[in-house]
Amino acid sequence: MRNYRNVILKKGYVDNSYNPFEITGIREVLDIIDNVMDKHTNILIYAPSNLDGVLSTSILLLALRYLKLNVSHYIYDENEDFNEIEFENYAELMRADVIFSFDRILKIDSSVKCVNISNKSDNVLNSPDYILINPYQDNCGYSFKDLTLPALTYKILQAISKFYNMKSIIKFVDLVFISLFHDNVKVSGENYELLKEGSYFLKNTKNYGLRELINMNSKNITINELIMFIDPEYINKNKITNARLIVELLTVSNPLKANQICKYLIKEVNGKMEERLWT
Repeated sequence: MRNYRNVILKKGYVDNSYNPFEITGIREVLDIIDNVMDKHTNILIYAPSNLDGVLSTSILLLALRYLKLNVSHYIYDENEDFNEIEFENYAELMRADVIFSFDRILKIDSSVKCVNISNKSDNVLNSPDYILINPYQDNCGYSFKDLTLPALTYKILQAISKFYNMKSIIKFVDLVFISLFHDNVKVSGENYELLKEGSYFLKNTKNYGLRELINMNSKNITINELIMFIDPEYINKNKITNARLIVELLTVSNPLKANQICKYLIKEVNGKMEERLWT
């Protein structure tokens, strides 16, 4: 991969004290995961169909599957109003006992445990009916607030890694790097560390989907070009379908399946580019 980052990470002071357990709600999430480890508990991830949504979903899916947990996902259109009845019917169909919701505060009137994850400064309403992971909430003393949604999700993985002594979870930081680059974050604070680690793991990615996209472009693919193939916003035709397909690509464990999905996405993106040339 070439030109993966236009910003040069200058050597400077890096604070290594970004302890994930200082984020309010993460200890409660670990309690939930620890309680369901030996049970046939179904976990549902509810996420928007934008790039940060599919990256966050993929990161959490990979981690929970690594822990051998039963997990599925539901992708929603963030531009449409929340259909409570439709979602609750789906959650009931999937027999979900735990729901991780990204960017939308869920409160289910049942025994289902809801974990709401948001990096938005206006999504800070606390309630005893759910767990909220948001560094902007008043009772969260975490020192760094400017986290992308995938980066905030990765903080949960860091806590899981520390709790279960699982060093391999760091490899998922390649997906975090993509979100940091796409959101054009400032190269400072914790973002500095995540960019530094993420750049290495992206260049040496073990992710079947990313690796196949890179190989199919003869390894001469820029980070911007890579993002084009996995950004549902760019492929706005059948956005929800494509978002689900991108999550499948980023979490697939079969190189042949990854190749098939890549061929479809490349065809879609190239077709979209041709459309733009004629409009």
